[in-house]
Amino acid sequence: MISIRRAFASKKDRATFADPMLFVDDVYRYALARTGSKEDAEDIAIEVAQQAPKHLSIEEIKPYMIGMARRKVANHFRHAKRQIEPATQAAETPLDDKLDVQRALDSVSETHRECLILKYVNGLSSIEIATELNSSPEAVDSLLQRARKAFAKEWEIMHGEDHER
Repeated sequence: MISIRRAFASKKDRATFADPMLFVDDVYRYALARTGSKEDAEDIAIEVAQQAPKHLSIEEIKPYMIGMARRKVANHFRHAKRQIEPATQAAETPLDDKLDVQRALDSVSETHRECLILKYVNGLSSIEIATELNSSPEAVDSLLQRARKAFAKEWEIMHGEDHER
C-alpha cells in the first residue's frame, strides 16, 4: 500500500519525503548512549540508515529510525550476551563524567534509561517518545519525572553530596 502511495505521489509530494541520512547522527548518539561503544554505535547507525524506508515524511522518519535503533540495540545485547559493568565500581578519575553518566544510566531501570536517552540524547518530544513507547504523552511526562529522580538518586549514590556537576 505504501508503494502505491509513493507511485502516485506528485512531484511536490515526493519532495516532502525525508532522507534517512538527515538523522543518522541522532541514531548514532542513541546507539552510543546505549551500547557505550563507538564501533557498535556506528554499525547500528549504518544499518538503520540503510534499512530506513525512503517514503516517510520529515516528521515520521526520526522517530521511526530511533525505533529501529532501539530494536537493533536490543538485538545487539541479545546476541553479544555482554555483561554491563556494575554501577557500584568507583570512577577511575573524577573528571570522567561521561563514564559516570553511563554508569548512572546503567543503574536505572530499562524503561527509565530508554526514556532519558530518547529525551536528552535524541531530543525527542514527549509526543514522539509516547509514539515510540506506545504510551500517552502524559504518561511519558510522568515517566520522565520518575526517571530523572532515579538518575539523580544514582548520581548521588555515586558521588555523594560533595560532588560538583
